Amino acid sequence: MKEFLHKIVKIFLILLLITAAITVAVVGVIYFNNQKKLKEEAPLIVTPPGQMVEVDGHKMHVYVMGKEEAEHTIVFIHGSNMTDDSISMRPLFDELSDDYRLVYVDRPGNGYSEGGCEDKSIDNITNETREAVAKAGVEGPYILFAQTTGGIEATYWAATYPDEVETIIGLDMYSPKEYESDEGEDAGFRYMLYLFARIGIIRHIDSAYPADQYHLYKDKEVLVRNALISKTSYSKDTYEEDKAIGENARATDQESVYGTLPMLLIFSNPIKEPYLSTDASAQADLKQMQESYPDYDFETLYNQKRMDYFGKYDNVECIEMAGPSALYTYNPIDLADKMKEYVEKID
Repeated sequence: MKEFLHKIVKIFLILLLITAAITVAVVGVIYFNNQKKLKEEAPLIVTPPGQMVEVDGHKMHVYVMGKEEAEHTIVFIHGSNMTDDSISMRPLFDELSDDYRLVYVDRPGNGYSEGGCEDKSIDNITNETREAVAKAGVEGPYILFAQTTGGIEATYWAATYPDEVETIIGLDMYSPKEYESDEGEDAGFRYMLYLFARIGIIRHIDSAYPADQYHLYKDKEVLVRNALISKTSYSKDTYEEDKAIGENARATDQESVYGTLPMLLIFSNPIKEPYLSTDASAQADLKQMQESYPDYDFETLYNQKRMDYFGKYDNVECIEMAGPSALYTYNPIDLADKMKEYVEKID
């Protein structure tokens, strides 16, 4: 019996070593293939569309465009891991550039900006953006356009420097309240995402790369977006930001902002027509949800909880639009029109 068990253990260890060797070999192939691809793609992203300014020892990418003498300046604050937005927002910029001064900033480790910023407190994140905008020669006050988790930075900015902020326009914007309970328990999962991105596994995940199904981008723009995603998706800086998101949310006084500052919050709904009919993945998601909960009105209730939460503030206007969270990749014209209507209304 002992001899039999010894053989079983020996076979198990051999299989374990073989599995480990195969895993190392596969990871090695993926990593070196990714490094080769990054070198091939480097010429596509060597020249950023905007300017590089030095902030706290690292260079940040600031893209300034639009009407220089415009009455209003819009500063775009991207959410977590939105590395290609300086390119992907181009259709929206085109719709707004005749009327406004537009400023887009890549946070450290995202897009064209260098990584290496160690202080991920909301105070430092906000002041880095403010300094980058100032060094690009753009003065306030500003309209802050905040996407998803960028809402925490926009809220902190408005609370701490109220004279610099005219209003906030949010796109699927989160409030700090939604992250106050985040204590960083899933840091291990976040670090795994960081490792996967650095190894190059992201190249084998089709959903990580955008499909230009509405033909809004030039062929080169698609290549540039993909190259930026491959290089900077879930960077070390993004990982550190995500780890600090709970602490940053707790340090942000949203009540002093949401109760007084005019705001427009736009919520995307991917299971709402006419977008639903154009996107197969959205149709599949809705079908799966309806099979599990046949009596649930998903389209109506998709954003209801968050719209009710923000809607309790008299100065906050909430609207819903059919489309993906990155609405500017689907319907930039209507998105720009909603923004213009709102800005004209608060003048």
